[in-house]
Amino acid sequence: MTENPDDSPPSPPEFQRKLAFYPYQLVGLLLILAVPTLAVLGVFGESFAEVSASSSDLAMQVTYTTRHRYQMAADLEVAVQNLSDQPLSTLTIRIDNHYLRRFSNIQFTPSVTHITATHHEVELTDIAPGESRMVIIELEAEHYGEHEGVISASADEAEPVELNISTLILP
Repeated sequence: MTENPDDSPPSPPEFQRKLAFYPYQLVGLLLILAVPTLAVLGVFGESFAEVSASSSDLAMQVTYTTRHRYQMAADLEVAVQNLSDQPLSTLTIRIDNHYLRRFSNIQFTPSVTHITATHHEVELTDIAPGESRMVIIELEAEHYGEHEGVISASADEAEPVELNISTLILP
């Protein structure tokens, strides 16, 4: 056994150092980097939509969240306008129970007047020609997934309007 004169260990072998990935590992790396990048850009945050429908007598516009976070509160706003030449004694706005059951801590302004097996009703009275009214519903997301529902407005003297809405609840 030969001794090293300066008592130092032998030099390591020379080899080329380089990072090597299999193709599926590169895909995984890109996915790992993509998720936080998309989150920072707001892709997974709330997004809102505004939809409207009208008949010869009524116009309705709904503003709601299309993408929402679990246990976060948001408002669903329903604005209706009397387009007819006659005052409307009672205008009823109906919100689908199938949609509402996916949320908790639901608060209506103005208050709900009737609850049936299929929908919640809010009645607005004495709406003059050209007048607009608004119903605001505060919702807290309770169930993950995509939830769809129908909102309609009708009056005895007017042609009804109806809108479909859809909200995706993310963790």
